[in-house]
Amino acid sequence: SGCGDGTNFCPGDELTRGQAAAFVGRAFNLENSNPCAAPGGCSPHAAFGTEDSQFVDYPTDKFGYDEATLLFDEGITQGCAEIDGGVAFCPDCPTHRRAMVMFLVRALELDTSNPPATPTFDDVQPGTTGYAEVEAAYAAGITSGCGNGKFCPDDLVTRAQVATMIHRGLGWPDASGSPTFADVPDSSAHFDGVEALADRCVTSGCGDGTNFCPNGRVSRAHLALFIARAFNLDGINPCAASGGGGDAPSTAPDGSTNGDSGPDPGECADVDPDFATGECADDDQWVGDGHGEDDDETNDGADDDGSGDGDGSGESSLSGDGQSSSGCATTAGGPALPALIFLATLLVVMTRRRDLADW
Repeated sequence: SGCGDGTNFCPGDELTRGQAAAFVGRAFNLENSNPCAAPGGCSPHAAFGTEDSQFVDYPTDKFGYDEATLLFDEGITQGCAEIDGGVAFCPDCPTHRRAMVMFLVRALELDTSNPPATPTFDDVQPGTTGYAEVEAAYAAGITSGCGNGKFCPDDLVTRAQVATMIHRGLGWPDASGSPTFADVPDSSAHFDGVEALADRCVTSGCGDGTNFCPNGRVSRAHLALFIARAFNLDGINPCAASGGGGDAPSTAPDGSTNGDSGPDPGECADVDPDFATGECADDDQWVGDGHGEDDDETNDGADDDGSGDGDGSGESSLSGDGQSSSGCATTAGGPALPALIFLATLLVVMTRRRDLADW
């Protein structure tokens, strides 16, 4: 964030080893040291290991990459920004309600060519990003907003809300059996949606699989996984291959269908990775989308050193998927080795400028 009072960068000043460590640690978000990695600012950055990637910030071996590329190929996502001559996906950024609806409406191929002139929601006006998609989702019964005539487009979407929206969008039947997850009882407003996703191998829950973490935030990488499997893009859903999991979505781009015998044991394993406790924090209860005030779902539950390496003041305005600028930073996704190489190179340069007695 500059040097001194932050109005300058001091480009000619010598760099201490401590400052170099701060730069590298925050650039690679080591031990979550980058404050932009938490909700509050989403700035896409190019990452290591993306030479063969569709996205400049998404290494091919990172979780959800295959699903994200499927969404891109199908035109469901356009990425979150264009940087360094390529497209960024922002896989680690949490998903906002506007972006969630835009993804789902595109996947369902709903008509957005003639949105109403009068908005349904006070906070999503004509001409704004995602207006046509939000109106299409409302008309299709996918969303009823967040209450009081609002849609809350920049609020973060939860796992339970994603399940409910997908369930409604695809018209899957309501659940009839016992709960799959301990934290989503049959009295939950999201029970039908969560059970539909579990039955069709879209999710296997969180942690050890006994819970779903309904209030957990959904990263863009996770949303790509949910949608790719729900729509069985390119035959990626294991239930479709095993002939189980109920009816496949009629709008699946590849036209495939599932049988009615149920998924093979173990087929749904490792679909949804473990969620850290901190990612399943409780949030405000919303009125719309089956997330009412009386919802009885259970909860699941680096400071600036003042040396001129602060938390930065700028935020990127993202385009493409209606992803709000509040969210997270997508940091370089490579392993620690590139960081060490960078640091070593930096120190070599320093030795040419200054004699380091403690080398």
